[in-house]
Amino acid sequence: MAQRPIAVLSLFSFLDILACMIGALIVIIAIILVSPAVPVTRQETSPEQTSLAMLKASVDAKMAETAHLRNLIEERRVLRETLQAKRERWDRAVSASSVATAIQADAVAELEAAAKARLRVLELSRRRDVLLHEVALRVQVANTNTVKVLRDRIEIHFAGSGRGLKPSFVDCASDRLIIHGGTNEEVVIAQNILVSERYRQFLTQVKNTSGGTVIFLVRPSGVSSLLDAEARALEMEVRNGKIPVPGEGVLDFGALDNASREGKVRS
Repeated sequence: MAQRPIAVLSLFSFLDILACMIGALIVIIAIILVSPAVPVTRQETSPEQTSLAMLKASVDAKMAETAHLRNLIEERRVLRETLQAKRERWDRAVSASSVATAIQADAVAELEAAAKARLRVLELSRRRDVLLHEVALRVQVANTNTVKVLRDRIEIHFAGSGRGLKPSFVDCASDRLIIHGGTNEEVVIAQNILVSERYRQFLTQVKNTSGGTVIFLVRPSGVSSLLDAEARALEMEVRNGKIPVPGEGVLDFGALDNASREGKVRS
């Protein structure tokens, strides 16, 4: 019997195609792996850029705020200068007014003081002239009833000038006052007559004595001392009188009895 031929299936074409595809894939994969990656450009923002942008915005806001503050400061400065100028003008006006008032008051006070001083000088000058003239007349007529000049001493004779007077004698020399009538003579320097505490006590004692009277014994060189002593006596409202004494001799009260020395003067 005849043997049939066996049919043979060939896979050559399929394997060939499969091998080609595998090779092509390998080549593609190799190309992808070997070739550098192309960077994809994206509009992405980095953290540094974000922080920088925020910082710039903050700086812009601060600058705007600073500019606003500068404008306010400038406005305040202009306002302050305006107010300061107004205040200075007001102060100058007030100061000028005060100065004018003060100057006017000072001028008036000075004029009044000058007028009073002038009147006092004229009065003192008049009184000085009157006293000098009186002393000269008394010396010329040599009033022996009151004063007697005996060589180097001057004898005091109190002839009586009123009832119930109790005289206390004060010797007025050029440089001093000599207070008589007590157990001891007391001296007051001429420059201290107006401020002397002892002289004030003496005047107070005479004032508080019933009938007390201060008798100023005025020497030719003691008129200036008399003026100060008499002015203080008048200021304290002490009764006083004066007797011109010729010369600079020693006063002698020996002619006065004890009653006269104590102030009991007979009329």
